[in-house]
Amino acid sequence: RPGPLLEAAGLLALLATSAYLALGPDRGWLVQPGQYAVFPFLFWIALRFGATGAATGSLVVALVAIGYAALGLGPFRSPADLGLDVAFELHTYLLVASLTALVPAAALEERQAAQRRLADSESRYRDLFESSPDPSWVYDLETRRILEVNQAAVTHYGYPRDEFLRLTIFDLRTPEEVPRLEANLAQVGDREVRGELWQHRRKDGRLIDVEVSAHSLTFAGRSARLVHAQDITASRQADQALRAMQDRLRRVIASSGAVIFELRRQGDDMDLDWISENLTR
Repeated sequence: RPGPLLEAAGLLALLATSAYLALGPDRGWLVQPGQYAVFPFLFWIALRFGATGAATGSLVVALVAIGYAALGLGPFRSPADLGLDVAFELHTYLLVASLTALVPAAALEERQAAQRRLADSESRYRDLFESSPDPSWVYDLETRRILEVNQAAVTHYGYPRDEFLRLTIFDLRTPEEVPRLEANLAQVGDREVRGELWQHRRKDGRLIDVEVSAHSLTFAGRSARLVHAQDITASRQADQALRAMQDRLRRVIASSGAVIFELRRQGDDMDLDWISENLTR
């Protein structure tokens, strides 16, 4: 992209200029920049462009320093110096310069990698959240306001998404259940709950039976709670109908003069599996 390329070129030009002035011959200035004047620019380019910037900046400094040292100029050469002394000083300087650039670059790379992992994790979590077949939402623990909601909840409860996000968790309950909910929230705190039975109210006013599971998390910097609500209205109605049918059958059998029993075949044997309660009568 043009913007970062221009910035990188400008930083490298500043770095090369500072190296030219700091590592070259003594120009007789009142204040000499010194060989460490290039370090702020190295640090800067490493923070902006990571390992690539650190390596490129270190290369620029090394080329200028080695070039001047080969010509017998700069802070690493004096008439009394031996070649080995010059090599040692130059090597030490370039090692420190490289570390000055590479250490912040490594820290930056690690931070960016952590941010990428966090972004990937959040993306996967959001995909799971949105694709869940059960209505789910996140609410603020302090204000009880709903912060996020998935499509299943929008569809099942009948609220448009923008309207759903203006609700609190109390708006999904009947007025009679609000005191019970407040007491439950105070008792549960931030602990995980599973399989709690509640009655919710849809936008059209219809009441549904739900089985709720919830756990605490941090959402957009806020202490929040994630709720999954499974609608069990149909299964509870089926259970109630089954129990009612069983009660009717039990009353019919109890009022009958006949003894009713059930036999179950076990291989060649027939075992008595069940017998009506009016046997003694």
